[in-house]
Amino acid sequence: TRLFSNLFENAVRHTPADGEIAVTARQVGAQIIIEIADTGGGIAPEHLPHVTERFYRVEGKNEKTFPGFGIGLFIAAEIIHRHQGKVGVKSEPGKGSVFSFRLPALNQPLSPV
Repeated sequence: TRLFSNLFENAVRHTPADGEIAVTARQVGAQIIIEIADTGGGIAPEHLPHVTERFYRVEGKNEKTFPGFGIGLFIAAEIIHRHQGKVGVKSEPGKGSVFSFRLPALNQPLSPV
């Protein structure tokens, strides 16, 4: 619940009222792939490797427009990693972002962490 809450909240926060948010889910082999795409402002390439780091925030006007502490995506990434998944993000400034994650399908046994 926390994983989806954080990702949806992030998408809603960064998507304008006339924008769109799309969620897709599919199974590929032994993995479930979920993508949350938005038509928000996007993320500059230099920030993409850091968006899931604890307390990472883009300095500047975003601090006033999008208040927060920079932990929502970090928490989401931690949840995914603890369930042996992988996180992905694609984004282009002015065109939006796609946050994706892969998790083992339920019919696949989890190995001990």
